[in-house]
Amino acid sequence: MRKLMVVAGAFSIAMPLTFLIPGTASAATCSGYGCDGVSATASGCSSDAYTAEQVNVYDSHESGIELGYVQLRYSPSCRTVWAKTVNFNEGYVAAVVHRNSDGVTESCSGGTYSSSYGGWACQTNMLYDGNVTSYAWGELEDSLGYDITAQTSSY
Repeated sequence: MRKLMVVAGAFSIAMPLTFLIPGTASAATCSGYGCDGVSATASGCSSDAYTAEQVNVYDSHESGIELGYVQLRYSPSCRTVWAKTVNFNEGYVAAVVHRNSDGVTESCSGGTYSSSYGGWACQTNMLYDGNVTSYAWGELEDSLGYDITAQTSSY
């Protein structure tokens, strides 16, 4: 937040105005390892996040139809990662984010329908990723009931 002092006319009346500067991220509600297990959305860490790694998932049982994708999401301001898996079919979906340095994981399963993702999505809570690497793993169910898994490379 930035404060400006406004001087009105010939009077020396100063009045503070507070406003948000466009393009600035809201302050995160966690830091360091305190972000482990915290929601990226609720903490504010998702505001500057981007997809660090993505693997598109194709069904080997149904002529190579694209089922969805597995993403490793990264927030530079929070230095955190989380996994997101999206299944374009109606079916089971799961995601896991794994921190390589100590083997700690966060996971989710089941998923909920998201029109913005175009399918059933599951997003894990975050892990702190400062000076270490992590990867995302996902599982999607195809229309025949087969489970297809995929993993991103480490980032």
